[in-house]
Amino acid sequence: MTALLRPFLFAKALYLDRKQRKRIEQLETETLAKVEEVLDENVPIHLELGHRHAQTQDWLTLDQNLACDFFWDYRNGIPFPSDSIDRLFCHRNLQQLSGQQLDFILKECFRSLKPGGAFFFSVPDAEPFLRAYVERRSHVDANNEAVWKPGWHETGSRIDQVTYVAYCNGNAQFMFDRENVIHLCEKAGFRPTELRSPDPQMDGVSPAANILYVVARKPA
Repeated sequence: MTALLRPFLFAKALYLDRKQRKRIEQLETETLAKVEEVLDENVPIHLELGHRHAQTQDWLTLDQNLACDFFWDYRNGIPFPSDSIDRLFCHRNLQQLSGQQLDFILKECFRSLKPGGAFFFSVPDAEPFLRAYVERRSHVDANNEAVWKPGWHETGSRIDQVTYVAYCNGNAQFMFDRENVIHLCEKAGFRPTELRSPDPQMDGVSPAANILYVVARKPA
């Protein structure tokens, strides 16, 4: 019976896959039309890459998520023309990208921003975890509520905390420190790129620990 069902199940999976891809293409086509509408309004464009985290409502959202204003996988680029966006924001998502994807999306951010525009983002800071490992001490307590529980695997070794910030239970591919966030943005063309204080209007009123808050500006 299992052998007889196998071709049917394969055909069903193929049908569902085609149906899903067709739906995604439809949603992306609708997104491109929405982009044109926003551009025609000729108002400042504040765009968040990801589902809504900005604390004010004047940010449009873009992600492969039906809850966003624009349904789009930003790993494939930003569907806005060059020099069209006033501000970009990304809340602790960039660590999920590979190095190649990160270089690409930073170049896309630079391209799509208006001259003088700014990209505000936040990423986990790996340095405190690595420093604690070298100094043979713990940086955070596994019982601390600030630690993301699904990302914590306690084996009794100090490397557990490095693994936590490096991989976050499989949701991270890239680590950051105070130097490489500057160098990565400068490589994409941003000048200047600086560490910033958390902004309650974007980042929330309770800044998270071990997070780098960054602003990268496109030269005017």
